Amino acid sequence: MAGEGAGRGLAALVGVWRMWIAGVLLVAAGCEAEVRAQVREARTDFPCYEKARDETTLSREQALFLCRGARALGPVDCFAEGDDETTLSDVALIRLCRCAESVEPVRCFDRANRETLLTDEQIIETCRPIRANRLTPTCVPIRAL
Repeated sequence: MAGEGAGRGLAALVGVWRMWIAGVLLVAAGCEAEVRAQVREARTDFPCYEKARDETTLSREQALFLCRGARALGPVDCFAEGDDETTLSDVALIRLCRCAESVEPVRCFDRANRETLLTDEQIIETCRPIRANRLTPTCVPIRAL
């Protein structure tokens, strides 16, 4: 009889372990799905990064920073236009062009440079999309609280 009780206890323990393992697998599957979603989202900036590495003299880190959160090629197109049309440094152009959807920040810079007495830094701060469009550092609009 004592053996029967031990057998039932062992069966119950095995049942509990199976349920625990099933729970762990479900959580792991949920985490895997979340990670895959994040990877898919992170890949949206890859074409921008790839173009920046292929068509500019930016370092790997600079290209990553320029394109972080980019939904299209806007930041690298903006950078290339600014590199051709202005005397701004790479660092200044990265600040100006992060999250750009087009070359508009460079055009804004050119207009302000011709028509105002603002410094380059003041113009960059005014024309950069993160500031002008109220975006987070990952190019997502800040929602009104």
